[in-house]
Formats: sequence, structure tokens, C-alpha cells
Amino acid sequence: MRWPAYAILVYALLGIQVGASRYIQFHGAAPNFALMGVVFISLNARRNQALMGSFLIGLLQDCLGGGPVGMFAFSYGLVALMVHSARHIIGGANLLTYVAMTAVGALVTLLLVLLQSRIRPPGAFRGTTASTELYRVMYTTAAAVPVLHWLDKIRTVFGFAPHRRPGRH
Repeated sequence: MRWPAYAILVYALLGIQVGASRYIQFHGAAPNFALMGVVFISLNARRNQALMGSFLIGLLQDCLGGGPVGMFAFSYGLVALMVHSARHIIGGANLLTYVAMTAVGALVTLLLVLLQSRIRPPGAFRGTTASTELYRVMYTTAAAVPVLHWLDKIRTVFGFAPHRRPGRH
């Protein structure tokens, strides 16, 4: 993985998430663009690079979001571990895989956010309801289609191998 390209990707995704989230909300929930980056990196990078990159994305989101530091870092590290472990079973990176893994990652993040809001209510996730988080899961999964399709088209910028076409060896 090329780290300068990774840094630009993280900057862009977190910038879109922080800057546009107020304008693209649906029932109080905005899509989680950082999670889409975690899924993309986890399906394409080596294990150590995927884990470190996902943890850093989560740590930066924790610092920008004002929530408890380490919550998204832990959840994205866990998502990266699950997605990277499952990529050998599901047969590589394609659009359906990206969307399915984004849905799984969003559900894992949902469970951890709700658990955090129940354990420590005075935190930043006060007022977070299960319905709002479920809307976030659905919105993130729907928004993953164009975002991850575009990222898959420019995957060689990050140093990931291009897709092999059937019949061409």
C-alpha cells in the first residue's frame, strides 16, 4: 500500500464525512465514509497494513468527532480483522463484496456504539438511538455502492493489484 495515497484518501473521506454530514442526513443519520475506506483497505491491503490503516482511520475519526478516544479505532480495527479474514473465503474484492462487508462493518460499529452509549451515558453518544444507528447502517451501505465502485476503479493508485480478467492469463 502506498501511504501517501492512503493519507490523501483518509483526508478526503473524513473531510467529506465531517463537512457534508449535516447536509446529507436522513432521519438524523449520515453515511459513515470512514468505514467505507476501512472496508476498501481491508479487502485489498496486506493484513498488517489493513489493521494499522484501519486503526489510524478510527483514531482520526475519534479525534475529529469529539467522542471517546479509541471507540472508533477499536471498532474499525475489529472490522478490518473480520473483513481481511473473510476475504479469502468470499473470493476477493468486487462490488457485491464491498457492499456486504460494509453492511457487516456498519453493524459491528452500530453494536459497539450502542454498547458504549449504554455503559457510559454521559459521553458523546448520548441521545443516540437504535433507530438512528440503523438508518446510518442502511445509508452507509447504500452510499458504499458509488464510493467503493470509484475506489475500485483507482485501486492501482494505492499499490493494489489490478483485477485479472477471466480468460487472460
